[in-house]
Amino acid sequence: MLLKTRLDAASRLLASDDSITGVATQCGYNDHSAFTRQFKATVGITPSQYRALLRTAERRQGPRRPRATVPISSFRGANARKPQAF
Repeated sequence: MLLKTRLDAASRLLASDDSITGVATQCGYNDHSAFTRQFKATVGITPSQYRALLRTAERRQGPRRPRATVPISSFRGANARKPQAF
């Protein structure tokens, strides 16, 4: 439950311009490498890759729409190689 809460918060924060280290700290991780390992194990992609997907989705939607976030639940889990379409 705590892990899901942390990663849901991270998914929202990754839509911002905060650094990955800053997002990790805000989500309760002491160092970004532990955060990155846990995020990748759960989501299937790194936080940087996730952020790139968000920015790609934002460019497709155009500047007038709010920033997109992809809920963690839309990913297939630790064995995922590619995220599901959103």
